[in-house]
Amino acid sequence: MARIVKVEADMVSIGMPDGSLVTVPRAEIPFSVKEGMAVEAYRDAAGHVLVTRGSSKRVSKIIYILLAVFLGNFGIHRFYAGHTMAGICYLIATGIGALLAFIGIGLVLEGIVWLVCLYDAIKAAFRTSDAEGRIEI
Repeated sequence: MARIVKVEADMVSIGMPDGSLVTVPRAEIPFSVKEGMAVEAYRDAAGHVLVTRGSSKRVSKIIYILLAVFLGNFGIHRFYAGHTMAGICYLIATGIGALLAFIGIGLVLEGIVWLVCLYDAIKAAFRTSDAEGRIEI
């Protein structure tokens, strides 16, 4: 686990686990940082440093996208990413949609859930992955 060593207006210095010091532009870190904060720092295929919160889960980009597209209505991609409550909400919405499908309202609900899953997949496709093909969700 890396630690934030110094925070300036436009640059952040990060102490890596191997003892090296890396400087990252502040604009590339998508959350607020404080000195001493534990973060995870990865290098992508191009050698850029990606910084995530220490408690975030990193998942395979390809698996997440496939789960979102093919099993998204059941919330499987959200369970895979560690967002259990979001996955349960997807399950409930799909269940209600299935029960109401005979009057047409359920089909609209299922369509909305599918569009949200498609949005999740597209959003994940454009996230920068690390050298192992993992993204932060």
